[in-house]
Amino acid sequence: MESIHEIVPFAREMLRQRPSRAMVRVYVLGSLLALVGLAIGLVETVCETFSRAEPPDEDLARFIARERRRLEKREEESAEGWESSAAMEAGAASKQGVTAAPRNSANRLHAS
Repeated sequence: MESIHEIVPFAREMLRQRPSRAMVRVYVLGSLLALVGLAIGLVETVCETFSRAEPPDEDLARFIARERRRLEKREEESAEGWESSAAMEAGAASKQGVTAAPRNSANRLHAS
């Protein structure tokens, strides 16, 4: 059953076949569990929006701040590393006087 519209025809079909009491109990129990799951999901969805507004506890806030500082520090170090390595490569290339030549298409390695 993929939608709520299939429940009514299913119930009519089941009543036409006159199932045993045990089968009716199984179907009712399954339906009740499905409805309880649906209700829990709805309550969780509604409560989730309000729980995000609560401020985190102190330990968690300190941990998050510490991790942010650590990530910012790493990003700054990596940015400085890239800038210094790019400057060193530019200086080395200018000292050597080598110019970039276009690639020769005859040296391509592929199956023909």
